Amino acid sequence: MTSIQLEQTPAAARAGFRANVGFAEVAGADATVRVTVKSGDTGAILATKSYTVGANQLFQAGLADILGAEAAARNLYVQFTVEGGAGRVLAYATSVDNKSGDAIYIPAQREP
Repeated sequence: MTSIQLEQTPAAARAGFRANVGFAEVAGADATVRVTVKSGDTGAILATKSYTVGANQLFQAGLADILGAEAAARNLYVQFTVEGGAGRVLAYATSVDNKSGDAIYIPAQREP
């Protein structure tokens, strides 16, 4: 299991930023990945969604796809777990500037 800590607040949105999460399959086999978003403050699960990725493919979705379009949260903890298939994934997030399109890559870290 790997994880990332992110911020998805109304202030960030007003400043023109959004957060995406994604993963790349690297073992040459299909995989189903469960993405779980938790509150970094309480540990409560805010949303969970599973995605299927093909062998050697890349997948990316906005946090709004998982949390809902109107969700505004701060201090988010996002976990990635391969729940099916023989694939292995490298998980990541991006913080995207909506005005310029520039993105910052944030690699997931393996949990101890």
